[in-house]
This record gives sequence, structure tokens and C-alpha cells, in this order.
Amino acid sequence: MAKFTNYTQGPKGLNTETGLVYVEAGQTVDVEISKDEAASAKKTGWFSAPKHQAEAAPPSEPTDAEIIDALSADDKAAYDKLDDAGKAKFLADKKAA
Repeated sequence: MAKFTNYTQGPKGLNTETGLVYVEAGQTVDVEISKDEAASAKKTGWFSAPKHQAEAAPPSEPTDAEIIDALSADDKAAYDKLDDAGKAKFLADKKAA
């Protein structure tokens, strides 16, 4: 079973294993649905991700500000002395690490 919530202003349909199920605006349904149909429904942007198939989001890449904030005082001082190209390379190296 998978739960879907319709986040649109009007009714939408889900192709479940037992047939077409209409989901009213704001309604949540618990349905049997194939993996392919669940992926298709998710791609529309109309529904929430099915709870049983929700994947953990991959770790997000840190922002430049987060990298700079995490630097030691000595590393921040060295970073501040770099030109723009040097700063870009420094940040790219930190993200790759």
C-alpha cells in the first residue's frame, strides 16, 4: 500500500492495481500501485511521494557559505587572501573531499 495526497486544486486520477482511483483536492488515499505507476504519478507533481517508496534524499552538497563557516581561523585567513580563481578552486576541492 502507498499513500498519495493530491496537492492540486482539482481531482486527479491514479492508475492503481484495481483500476482508476480519483483523488479529490487535498485528499489522501492509501492504494496498491505498481512501482512504475507510482513513479509516473510522482513526476506529475500533483501528488506527494508514496510513503513506502519514498527514498532518502541524497546528502546535499554543502553551500560555499557552509564550507567557509566550517573553516578554522587559520584556514579562513588563508582563504581570504586568495583571488577569485583561487577561492573557487579551494571551494571545489573542499566539496570534492
